[in-house]
Amino acid sequence: STYKTDVGLLESARRSWMVDAGPRLDVLLLVDCAGAASDEAQLRPPAELDAANPRLPRLHLRCFRLREDVSSADGEVTAVLNNFDKFGALVAVLLRDFPAKRWYVKLDTDTVLAFPNLLGFLSFLEWNVAEPKNAYFGDAGEKPERSNRPEDWAMYRVSRNSKDELMKRPGWRALVKEFLGHENKADAATITYAHGGLEGFSADALRKIGESDCVARVGALPCDRSKKKNCINKPEDATVGLCAFLHRVALIDCQPCMQNIAAAPVADWTRAELAKAFTPNARFCARPISVHPVKNPEDQLVVYKELHAYTRKVHSLMGT
Repeated sequence: STYKTDVGLLESARRSWMVDAGPRLDVLLLVDCAGAASDEAQLRPPAELDAANPRLPRLHLRCFRLREDVSSADGEVTAVLNNFDKFGALVAVLLRDFPAKRWYVKLDTDTVLAFPNLLGFLSFLEWNVAEPKNAYFGDAGEKPERSNRPEDWAMYRVSRNSKDELMKRPGWRALVKEFLGHENKADAATITYAHGGLEGFSADALRKIGESDCVARVGALPCDRSKKKNCINKPEDATVGLCAFLHRVALIDCQPCMQNIAAAPVADWTRAELAKAFTPNARFCARPISVHPVKNPEDQLVVYKELHAYTRKVHSLMGT
């Protein structure tokens, strides 16, 4: 997080789901230190975050300076779209400073989390999935029913029919050959990736993606913007998914449990959708993990209360 602009959302998180998590959780915040005279001043958390409270997760702040990539003829600044480098910096800090963790979660500040359900989900993976050590999870979106040349970002899938023709680019084919042994493996694959406010990684998966410098290499691949203005290998979600493919990291798609299409007003939407649980029209799974995006601090508290009350009710009904 560039927490200077997100203090209100973080304060809501500290008053809601972080209370459930307690000190067993470590929270890493990337801070935009661009233009700052002193990193130390930038890394001092504001009083609203109650950083010294021993009953809340520990906050760890690290500087990150966003690199602006000016790549178009008219000087278009594409730093927001080319945010793969921020994820690379995040992974480097996680592996360096928190090497003993079994699971890592990348969470947007406008995501509301049901922490007990996340713990239950991770426990389920460790007990029931054959290779949970080499997996990442998130929401891969809903596949459109009809589309013979789909827009990549809308369906979170990359194939040889993708508009920016990633599969045909020499740089991508060289990476496929390097990591998978044969460049023709790129032709037959449809690569599905997670997106949105929450993505989780096993320790082995994060190390494979992070230590090979894969994110930077995939993100740096050139593309022809005349075919598609926003290159699919530049946004972090897609870049991570492409690296997961190269490293044979399995994606666990949890779309019903990790909602990324919350409608406005988000509190009313969440309440109405939770009421549909266990019905044929249910959008949420029985034990939802997250709702995103919730961009208003007060809405975050309301959505958390709805998730919290629902979770207690379901756990009681199911005897857990």
